[in-house]
Amino acid sequence: MASGLVLTRRALSGARVVSLDGIFAGGKHEPESVTIDKSGANLAALEAINAERETPIKIRQTKYLNNIIEQDHRAIKRRTRTMLGFKKFRCARILLGGIEVTHMIADVFQDSQELDSRRKSLQTE
Repeated sequence: MASGLVLTRRALSGARVVSLDGIFAGGKHEPESVTIDKSGANLAALEAINAERETPIKIRQTKYLNNIIEQDHRAIKRRTRTMLGFKKFRCARILLGGIEVTHMIADVFQDSQELDSRRKSLQTE
């Protein structure tokens, strides 16, 4: 029983260290909200961080967070699968940024087409 308590405390302190590194990795700005999965260690670490802060970080939990991330990442994986890899980090950053931009433009274009078709259907009624 005591080892379970020690393990839980270790997991909490480890998660807290990882959470602090991840949250404040951006440097200048502290986040207003954080989205995490249903992990108890992440939640406990963020609650411990919030206890020490004046303005707490808003915690959002999503059960299937990894599925959402993988779905968004699918377009990048589809385009980069045929490549052998990137020689330099700078090149990878530029190419992946371009893929993200084209994906966002396609989403906006698709949304505008759906909106136009809805308007037309409402006008004909």
